[in-house]
Amino acid sequence: MPSTRDLLVGQPFVDGLCPAWLDRLTAYAHPVFRNRGYRLFAAGRPAMRFWLLRSGRVALDLPRPGRGDVAIETVGAGEVLGWSWLFAPHRWQFGAVAVGRAAGTRSRAG
Repeated sequence: MPSTRDLLVGQPFVDGLCPAWLDRLTAYAHPVFRNRGYRLFAAGRPAMRFWLLRSGRVALDLPRPGRGDVAIETVGAGEVLGWSWLFAPHRWQFGAVAVGRAAGTRSRAG
């Protein structure tokens, strides 16, 4: 099984990242697998991490009164999920749920 660092090296997001920063990111990261229907986060909750998706798809959604969560976009392999941890007020602007078995590397926004 590849190491977490090896998994990160294969992500377009970290392409060209200097080794010291890659090592720092690796210290905060770990691989995760989520089955279809698993909610990664909900709009309005504290945002403290992000994901680099290796496979599968994740739907971004917004809660709508009387309609439940409405999907607005789908992200997939090679994309970054969860930018809200980077910007004040550090709360999820959208929700996210796996719409297919998803594999990724999750990192705390430490």
